Amino acid sequence: GGYPLSIPGNWAILLGGLLRTGVDMSAADPIQAIARLDDRPVLVVSGGQDRSIGRTDAADLARAAEDAGSPAELEICESAAHAEAPEVCGDAYRDWVLGFLDRSLPGGG
Repeated sequence: GGYPLSIPGNWAILLGGLLRTGVDMSAADPIQAIARLDDRPVLVVSGGQDRSIGRTDAADLARAAEDAGSPAELEICESAAHAEAPEVCGDAYRDWVLGFLDRSLPGGG
């Protein structure tokens, strides 16, 4: 995958984070982090035109969650770039999130 160093500017962000916090953020691995959720449900929403992450990163995250025992849902907003899904797929995005919360929270569907 291309996360998190697929964009040259990310190097500056990572260096700045290291200098400010003392934490090497390049060591952050979303696959490892999502695997630590135990059995908590996960919703992954990705833009179909996202060039900031690798082509299969969203599916890899959902698969890693499932492999670790977390029920995972993957939704793709086909025409959205990175972080544009709420704006580009507004109604669908709302339905994805509200539906996920309804299915996942105690007393939900």
